[in-house]
Amino acid sequence: MARELSAAALLAVTGLEDDAPFLQLLEITLADETVIRVVRNTEDVIFEDNTYQRFNFELEALPLDAKGSPPELVIKVSNVTRALQGYLEAGGGGVGATCRLIVIHADNIGASTSELDETFICTACKSDAAWVHFTLSTVNVHLKKFPRDRFLLDHCRFTFNSTECGYGGDETTCTRKFARCKQLGNQERFGGFPSMVGGGVYALQ
Repeated sequence: MARELSAAALLAVTGLEDDAPFLQLLEITLADETVIRVVRNTEDVIFEDNTYQRFNFELEALPLDAKGSPPELVIKVSNVTRALQGYLEAGGGGVGATCRLIVIHADNIGASTSELDETFICTACKSDAAWVHFTLSTVNVHLKKFPRDRFLLDHCRFTFNSTECGYGGDETTCTRKFARCKQLGNQERFGGFPSMVGGGVYALQ
């Protein structure tokens, strides 16, 4: 879908404005929910009430292949100070992290108006003495499970001891069958559908 540029951006691309630049902001959310916000700029930037620290990073688009894979983007973040390396080691690495890339015009910082705002998934992460390399991809819909949930008579769809399961006792194993759930006194939280008539396909709309 086409996106309209702000007035400040239109002035910039037509050359009828001052020297205010477009700024690239990067928000990385690691698996442990640590959030890292950096901006490719010579000074820190406050955007949407969040502070993005000045930091050197570069963007590199990967060429499309003939296998139908989703497009990928590599972001190289400076690793000279090892500051980012420490966050990655504490947060379980970068794979699986979400990376939000935002492009704003410097004249629109206070208005929290962006020209580009896209979220990617980190599919690979490696580092060397100079850079941390994040390989990013949009979500591949062909790999997503559909429908999201299966409705089974005697099989609980919840992970044992999870929030959905709600079991708080001393047992450490569960067969995820209704009989076991009842034995543990947790049948009210059973994630299956024992009253469902067998056979056929069920879809939730």
